[in-house]
Amino acid sequence: MKSGAKIIRGWEFDLARYTSAYSAFVNRLQEVDILLKAARNLERKNAVENASEINALCRGATVLLSSHIEGYMKELGELTLSMIYERGICRSKVSNVVSYHASRDLIEEIKNTSDIDKISEKVVSIFERDSSIWEQFGPYPTPISEERFNKSFSSPSFQKISSYIRRFGYLEFKKDLKSRLKGDYLISSNLIDHIVDVRNKIAHGDSTMSKTPTDLLESLPIVKLFCRTTDDLFSKWCSKHICKIK
Repeated sequence: MKSGAKIIRGWEFDLARYTSAYSAFVNRLQEVDILLKAARNLERKNAVENASEINALCRGATVLLSSHIEGYMKELGELTLSMIYERGICRSKVSNVVSYHASRDLIEEIKNTSDIDKISEKVVSIFERDSSIWEQFGPYPTPISEERFNKSFSSPSFQKISSYIRRFGYLEFKKDLKSRLKGDYLISSNLIDHIVDVRNKIAHGDSTMSKTPTDLLESLPIVKLFCRTTDDLFSKWCSKHICKIK
C-alpha cells in the first residue's frame, strides 16, 4: 500500500490526493456495500423465497447511493466556500456566480414580483445582508452561507452536477471530464443519471422499480471513478483559479 493511502473494506485511495469530501463519501459508501452484500447473500440462499427482502435492500441501497452522491457534491462545495473564507481569498478571484447563488433567495423574490414596493424592500435586503458578498476586493469578512448556496441543488443528475460546478466558475468541467475518462465518460455519466432516475421513481412510489444486488455492486466502482475524477479535476481547477481546497 502506498504511503498516505487508506483501505476501507478493501477500497484503497490516496488521502493526500483527494479532498476530505471525497474521503467522507468513500466512507459513507460502506452503508451501501453492507446492504448490497446482505441482499446478495439472501439471493444465493434462495432468491425466490427472499425476493421481497432482496428488493427492499436493493431499493434502500439505491436511495442511499443517490443521497451520498448528492451529499458528496454539497460537501465539496461547502469545503470550497469554507477554504475561500478561511484562506482570506480576495473576492475578485471568486466568480460572481457564487455571489448570485448566495443571494439567490432574495433575487428570486425580486424576479417573481412586479410590485415596486416589494422589489424595493428586497433590494434593500440584499444591500443589508449581502453587500459584502458582492464587493469585488479584499477577503470575505464573514463566511458565505453554505445553506443558501446549496439550497437549489438536489437530485444529482449529471447535468445538475455540472451546473453546480459551474457555480464556482469552472466552465470546462464537462470537456475536462470527457478528456480524462475517455471511454468511461458516457458510461459513468449515464450511470449517475440512471441511479438518480431509479431513486426518484422509488421516492414517488413505484413499487416495481429496483436493481439486482450484482448490478448495484458492479456500479459502485463506476460511481467512485466518476466522483474521484470530479474531485481531482475540480480541486486542481480551484488550486489554479481560486485556492487550494485539500
